[in-house]
Amino acid sequence: MYCPECGYKINEQDAIFCPECGTKIAEDTQDSAVKNNFYASGIIFTDVKRLAAKLRTEEHTVHKLLEYYIGVKQSYGVSYSLVDTGNYVSDNIVTPPNPDSGISGYMDVLTDAYNRQADKREINYLFIIGGNDIIPMPRIPHYCIDVKDKTIDTDILYAFPYGKNMMPMLQNAQIFRYQQAFLVGRLPIGEDTTSEDFRNYLERAVKGAEGIPLTEAYGQCDPNWKNVSATVIDDLIAANKLRNLDGYISADCYFRRLILSPGITTENVNRVFHDKAHLYYYNLHGCNALEARGWFGAHKGQKVSIPVLLPEHISSCRVPNIIVCEACYGARFIGLDKRHSMLLSALYAQALLFLGSSRIAWGNVDPVSITEYTPVLPVYADTMALGFISSILGGYSAGQALLIARDMVLNQEGDCEINPNTISTVTEFNLFGDPSLFAVTPEMFQDRPKTLDKSKGIMSGKAYDCKMEQLDLSGNGNSILNLVRKNVDKNISQIRNSINSHLYEYYGIEPRNPDSVFKVKYADGSKELRFNYDVLPGSEISMTYIVRTTENGKIKEVIMTK
Repeated sequence: MYCPECGYKINEQDAIFCPECGTKIAEDTQDSAVKNNFYASGIIFTDVKRLAAKLRTEEHTVHKLLEYYIGVKQSYGVSYSLVDTGNYVSDNIVTPPNPDSGISGYMDVLTDAYNRQADKREINYLFIIGGNDIIPMPRIPHYCIDVKDKTIDTDILYAFPYGKNMMPMLQNAQIFRYQQAFLVGRLPIGEDTTSEDFRNYLERAVKGAEGIPLTEAYGQCDPNWKNVSATVIDDLIAANKLRNLDGYISADCYFRRLILSPGITTENVNRVFHDKAHLYYYNLHGCNALEARGWFGAHKGQKVSIPVLLPEHISSCRVPNIIVCEACYGARFIGLDKRHSMLLSALYAQALLFLGSSRIAWGNVDPVSITEYTPVLPVYADTMALGFISSILGGYSAGQALLIARDMVLNQEGDCEINPNTISTVTEFNLFGDPSLFAVTPEMFQDRPKTLDKSKGIMSGKAYDCKMEQLDLSGNGNSILNLVRKNVDKNISQIRNSINSHLYEYYGIEPRNPDSVFKVKYADGSKELRFNYDVLPGSEISMTYIVRTTENGKIKEVIMTK
């Protein structure tokens, strides 16, 4: 048992006061782990010296904070141990790793530490503390070659501490055939993060160790995604977690208790923003421009993006909360400060957990024929958000919820092959904050958090192996017309006309030529075409429709960038 105030180890199980600082040991703290019947092991993974330098404080101060946190977490059933990469001693580790040398040294330390763990429990957490300059975030080539992103930043590699062959296996997506050793979360340190910010996060996480209260929620989305967004958070809506603003704002800004943007923008969002919500869901647009701030909305057909939420809004929250964001680049933080990163602004205000993407994300878009609420099948980022939220509501910790959500994306209904968007979504969505944290609601009576078989998330016999080739639209050489005619009866103009008719009828997109076309060949010999249509050219945000068809032009799926 450890003192919740100073972290001192107390050997007397029936102690009433801490012998080090005199703090009273509350009865519910002494046996909370026993009452929850929940025990887990884990590693806090950081470089104390670099972390202290980044926070502009002393090493002993950081050590004391981490020792305190580890002590209190153990009282609640999570047995964390500190792995200090800058001072790691082992027969297998000759030189401490350095961020400038890449991630291989950090994986070596993690693998060694994992192999030395005497207690490899079913639930094993990895809490990374630090930004890219303290514990590097692995960067791999992008699985989709038809997007402007060339790489993906992802922490998922750290979930598999099984040796040097894991990086190439991540790059070819074979890593998902292995069982995860760790459920991973990261507390990023921004360019302006202070030691007080760091301390405040740990203190809030300690207060949330028995569960983050979840009684109220807030949702904000692009109006073109309002039905699919409502489907994603249907459990929250049904449980009456979102405020009822009927009659308060107009219908073009409000749908099933979701705030619609750009009907609501930065100029008037304060009228409706709920600063005391415990869970926030955002299905908006994001941007990777250096000076871009916040998230955006866009009117269909207009070549302009409108700021609808800024870091100032997300940092004005007044109670501990969980944030789930589908926006492209919604969780960007590397090299940024709180003014330019929604993630950093949130975590160093009141957020304890944040799920978001490091790159362009994709999801479904509502057909224009829908006038009332009709459930729309969530895909990719929508499935990720749905899986995470439903798992959090179902009693799982954040790390467990992410694993379940990834499993749902990999096995989403109707997707017989693992396509590039599937594997990219699983990889680019990262969890930020302590992965052992979980939520509680008044409706829940079961022990929390639930246990989980970590074998979930394996690709269930599916294989990912595909080759993408961009086709020439110029009519010269291997033109799309010549290539497609070798395999299909319809010519390319008929396929284009069919797609144009479908996009106009179902999504209100005026007929146009595709900006690019790709041929995809899978390991089982199946093939498809991918037509990309940029409907917001010249804007700082990406708004591209991707139409996946069979070789003969039958439409399989229409998705859109966030």
